[in-house]
Amino acid sequence: MSENLLAERQRLTQHLGELELFLKSTVYRGWQVARATQLRRIEDDIVDIDPINRETEIEIFKLRGERRLLQDLENQFEDTRETLKSRLDEIEELLQPNPNQHEQ
Repeated sequence: MSENLLAERQRLTQHLGELELFLKSTVYRGWQVARATQLRRIEDDIVDIDPINRETEIEIFKLRGERRLLQDLENQFEDTRETLKSRLDEIEELLQPNPNQHEQ
């Protein structure tokens, strides 16, 4: 079991390192700018559509869905980083020797 945990720790540590490099990169900053620009365009489109017109109602729902997706993407990488860190902490706890194990 500990061999599997060690391999998992190594794999997650590598992923975490790569993710942190990505978050510091100009590529990530460019992605953030592009996402924010796209979000502003969608919000402008939603405002421009007549909310009372039944024919444009489906378009409004579509744009709101796209907006929600872009808003959710904002925290995706940070959430992933926190999840990786939490999982690594769990693995470290599992790898620690249990002092109560020898008392039995």
